[in-house]
Amino acid sequence: MKVEFCEPQVFKSMTFVLKTIFFVIIFHAILADRQETINAIERLKDAQESYDNFRDYVIKETTNAKLRATNSLIEFYEDVLQIKELFLQQSLWAEEEMVYQINSQTIYPTINVNYKCINFTRILVGYDMNVAGVHFTNCALDVDEQIKVEIVQVIDDMQQDTEIAQWNALGTMNRTNIILRPDETIPKIKEQQQYLETLIPLITAELNLAINKFSANLGALGKSFRACSMDNDNILKAAFDNIKSQIVQICKGRLI
Repeated sequence: MKVEFCEPQVFKSMTFVLKTIFFVIIFHAILADRQETINAIERLKDAQESYDNFRDYVIKETTNAKLRATNSLIEFYEDVLQIKELFLQQSLWAEEEMVYQINSQTIYPTINVNYKCINFTRILVGYDMNVAGVHFTNCALDVDEQIKVEIVQVIDDMQQDTEIAQWNALGTMNRTNIILRPDETIPKIKEQQQYLETLIPLITAELNLAINKFSANLGALGKSFRACSMDNDNILKAAFDNIKSQIVQICKGRLI
């Protein structure tokens, strides 16, 4: 009997086909087995997009809050300077009126006026103005020190954008094997996405609270500065009233 053998090339082709079929079967089996892992990766991508959107939101809200704080600070300084200008002008008017009274002692003298005494009152007016200047400076320095504290505090209260800068979806893989237990990864991803959603109103509330607190404290500092300036004005007026009394009672002059 004659035995026929397959040609070597035919045998190799059949072997390749069999290997290909076997590879495809194994690949599909592995793919089916790892579908949950693939799903987890897709959810991870979605979660990262959520983190990116959340970060953009926080940065935008924080930037707006800082802008509001800056505007409040600008308004505060404008108010303080207006108050300072007002009371400084009142002090200058009071000084001008006192100088007029002193000069009038020469223009419209009384019979017994003591000019040497009148010159002493002129010196007193200068001294009182210098002391008032010191008080003005103290008021400004006090409010400056307090505003520095408030600025540091409000900056610290608006660090939400810095705090979340490094947040990302990869944190959901902490202590989780996405290949071995993808079923544990997906719930963690979902939980983190839900957590981000709950943070949005909280961060908005935090920023609003920080701005409202800062604005209220600025308002209180403005009132404090006004009160300090008013005290200085009242002290200067009392000093000038005393000099007027000295002009009449001691220097034997008269008020015009």
